[in-house]
Amino acid sequence: MSEQTKTQDEFLANFNWHNFEEGIDAVDEKNLQEFEDLVAKTFISTDAEEVVEGVVVRITERDAIVDINAKSEGVISLNEFRYNPNLKVGDKVEVLIDVREDKSGQLV
Repeated sequence: MSEQTKTQDEFLANFNWHNFEEGIDAVDEKNLQEFEDLVAKTFISTDAEEVVEGVVVRITERDAIVDINAKSEGVISLNEFRYNPNLKVGDKVEVLIDVREDKSGQLV
């Protein structure tokens, strides 16, 4: 038996299949801290009555979908952009957060 085969067999014998199937994986403190730092740098606070800058990521017949680097994207009626009839995907817009989330968890 080759060394590589022996190592693979040992790995498979000691592998925790239950954790793998359940999606349970140990997270060390360093990885957790890196994740928390990344979230803190990337996501913004979305307090009600706050004005933030967002980017239009999609336009439907009635709404503009705006990414403000929060947990979810905002849906804004195109009526709110009547001052900007040439609104297009990629445009930066100022957004007033009226209500953080509706019943489905979508940013309003």
